[in-house]
Amino acid sequence: MEDFRDVAGAPRAETIEAVDELRVEVTHSEPFAPFPYSLSWPGAAMISPEAVNEDGSIVEPVGTGPFIRESWIPDKEMVPTRNDKYWGGLPKLERVILKYIPDPTTRMLALEAGETSLSTC
Repeated sequence: MEDFRDVAGAPRAETIEAVDELRVEVTHSEPFAPFPYSLSWPGAAMISPEAVNEDGSIVEPVGTGPFIRESWIPDKEMVPTRNDKYWGGLPKLERVILKYIPDPTTRMLALEAGETSLSTC
């Protein structure tokens, strides 16, 4: 847990201790009102040690949200599908295809040709 002192407001954390298998207790040296909000930051996500390399880089996508990974080809595409066991209700989409297209021109041409429905940089 000491590795995560710099995550989600933790620089203000004096101690981080495991209470039991499911809970941790964070003690701050001073009041830090945004701490609960900071736990929603991506860097504060709890993930299995098997999902990351020693340097902290992600080995494979993980999550607990409305979609689960059907397939993943690094630097090419990821296909998440609806998680029928998601606690927050079913998403409207059954599956999504996320394509990695690094070249902006190729990305735009794919969008204009109808090969993709959405593009981000």
